[in-house]
Amino acid sequence: MKHVLFLFLMCFSVQSFSLCDQENPNDPIIYSNDFKWDYSLPALKQKFTEMYVSPKRLKNRAYVDKKTKQILLPFNDMQGGSIVITKKFVDQIANHVQQGIEKGIVDGVFFPDMGHSHLFIPQEKYDKIYSQFEPSEFNEFYQLLFTDAELKILYHTAEQLKFRDENGDLISDPATQHRYQTRNIVGTNQSNTPIFNIQNPESTANTARDLDGHYYWGAGFNLSANQNGCFSYTANGKDYFFDLSMYDLESSDAGGDF
Repeated sequence: MKHVLFLFLMCFSVQSFSLCDQENPNDPIIYSNDFKWDYSLPALKQKFTEMYVSPKRLKNRAYVDKKTKQILLPFNDMQGGSIVITKKFVDQIANHVQQGIEKGIVDGVFFPDMGHSHLFIPQEKYDKIYSQFEPSEFNEFYQLLFTDAELKILYHTAEQLKFRDENGDLISDPATQHRYQTRNIVGTNQSNTPIFNIQNPESTANTARDLDGHYYWGAGFNLSANQNGCFSYTANGKDYFFDLSMYDLESSDAGGDF
């Protein structure tokens, strides 16, 4: 199945081309072992501050093609190659981030907190449309999905925050408990709609993966804030920047170095 998508993209929400260039092979990248598990909430916030000014950014991050002005999200060549994404889609992600920070349920846009996503596709639409794509066409799958107004995006936040003590009980700190209760953020792919939370009381970490009437697609995008990032969101009256990637963090054999 082939879907021809003609997407002319205006790039008002991206930084200058010098910061939205395609990744250079020598650019420092973020590794999974730049982080640890079981951060306290103050330590998680401090780590975010450090990583925001770090030279490290996501590997295979989205960039703006200087000739076509398209926003390209690198993807596996065996699955169709780069994904074209729209300014509107980037703006929806930025809005989810902003709402999460404003509601006090996000403290850092990076892997230990709000750093990855999963996708909820309406079940009927998945059965009729999205299930028909072959793996070699997954770039077209994502291009269509990322423009679908019925798509919902699940963010598992507080990913590396310590919730429980040595006895398995929830830590008594009210702020940490609040993050535990609100760690499954769901945002829509439509403008001016509020994010909401879902729960999974059967999970010790309250990790939810089910939404009525929707098919869970685990392979979403990753996001990480950086002062040189390509896209922007606003928090507490200040602009911050972030990157997007379809690739999960890799571990460095040499260990984290920041």
